[in-house]
Amino acid sequence: MNRKPTPEEMAYANALSIESLINLLIKKELFTKEEILKEIKSLGEQKLNLIKKMEK
Repeated sequence: MNRKPTPEEMAYANALSIESLINLLIKKELFTKEEILKEIKSLGEQKLNLIKKMEK
């Protein structure tokens, strides 16, 4: 029987996919964990700034 995944299952699958990609980037020595975390933080700040500008 085929069923649609729940939103929680989809979010978990996405998180696992992202984590596996990050792990591969680090293993291949393309990026360090610190560089990736810095980029994630930067993107989060950009999105927050965009939201703040839209609320004005």
